[in-house]
Amino acid sequence: DKLLLIKPQSVMAHTNKSLYLMKLGRIEEAEAEKSLATVKSFAMYGEEAKLKKQIELEQKKKEEELLRREKMFLQVLEIDDEDSIALYGMADIYFMRKNYLQAISNLEKVLAVDSKYSIAYLLLGKAYEAEGKKNKAQDIYLAGITTASKLGDMMPANEMQSRLNQLVMLTSLD
Repeated sequence: DKLLLIKPQSVMAHTNKSLYLMKLGRIEEAEAEKSLATVKSFAMYGEEAKLKKQIELEQKKKEEELLRREKMFLQVLEIDDEDSIALYGMADIYFMRKNYLQAISNLEKVLAVDSKYSIAYLLLGKAYEAEGKKNKAQDIYLAGITTASKLGDMMPANEMQSRLNQLVMLTSLD
């Protein structure tokens, strides 16, 4: 009863109470508790199903947004295949889809076109990390920190420094 006061949705509280009442020979009360446990377990599964459906809906919306952005960036790249914003946008999409090699390819094009694109260094370092190329990621972060610092882009510079520090620490532990 105390557990039910603390956590009214508890299935186990009703189940345990039902077992206890059964041992005492109070069959009707035990059956009532068993029924409450069953109802609460159905409610719990219903909430889980609702949450799962909500997550699936959010994933679908994210994918639709990625497709919309991808279409827009591809149109720009048809006009100008060296547009750094569109190349970076496609690299970001590839990265989100875990297509790291394609992201790397696009990000290298971005930096070939515009070596001052500081957030491209950050994403390129992350892509190299995801591919397991930690030394390459470290080199990219160092170059990116230098570039971002010169431009006053402190947020990407700080994040690259943080990621670089983590890589250095992990490398020293290996």
